[in-house]
Amino acid sequence: MLFWRLVLLGMLFLSLSFGQLRENDAQQRFSRSVVNMDDMLNLEDDLVSNVEKLAEALSRKAKTIKWGVFKMMKRRQEYKSSRELFANPIDTFSLIRHMQSDWLMWLKYLEMPVGQALP
Repeated sequence: MLFWRLVLLGMLFLSLSFGQLRENDAQQRFSRSVVNMDDMLNLEDDLVSNVEKLAEALSRKAKTIKWGVFKMMKRRQEYKSSRELFANPIDTFSLIRHMQSDWLMWLKYLEMPVGQALP
């Protein structure tokens, strides 16, 4: 009887150790050991670098949007101040073009994921 208990206990320990070996093959567990601390620090450096790049891209996109808003407000003030601009159809071409194509380009730019270049 004692023999079978020892055999059962031995099988239990072996199954636990084989389970841990199988688990280590499937994925790394960084929280269980300090051996892989270098890997964790490298991973953290990569993540920080990616977040910094994203912040730079967001900043550039925000700067571009602010510049566009400034230009549109400037153009709007020019149109408001000079009503004779609309007397000549050739002079109104820039306004027509702005309303027809510039807004579509802004829509594409705003819907585009951050960091992706314009086509």
